Amino acid sequence: MPSDQSAQKKKAGVKKSVGKKKKDVAGNALEPNLKKRGLFNKDLKVMMYGYGDAEIPFSESVDLLEEMVVDYVTTMAHTAMDHATGRDGKMQPEDVLYLVRKDPQKFARATELLRLNEEIKQARKNFDDEGKQALEEDAP
Repeated sequence: MPSDQSAQKKKAGVKKSVGKKKKDVAGNALEPNLKKRGLFNKDLKVMMYGYGDAEIPFSESVDLLEEMVVDYVTTMAHTAMDHATGRDGKMQPEDVLYLVRKDPQKFARATELLRLNEEIKQARKNFDDEGKQALEEDAP
């Protein structure tokens, strides 16, 4: 009989989440994405070391940080998509800028990355144009 009571106590203390979906910060249901797990491990390990963690961090720490990053990016993407409903639901860079507008550091970094992206596009275009012109000049 004592074993039955201890088993009941153990069952009472354990909450089962069978049938419940995990939700992110915004309350959106998250599907477990087991195929993408570990996608950022290498990058996160390097970043963690750069910010003062051990050279080889615990795998549990990296997994937790990866889960947090994926949760944050997913939440931001869902929220940006909610704001993009006026344009056929297509997310634009301006939607992300709108979300980070109140955080000066994030806003400045996002605008800097967008500016650099435009510069890279322009440089590639100029490089391609110059290459085509050189080929046309060399042709007999």
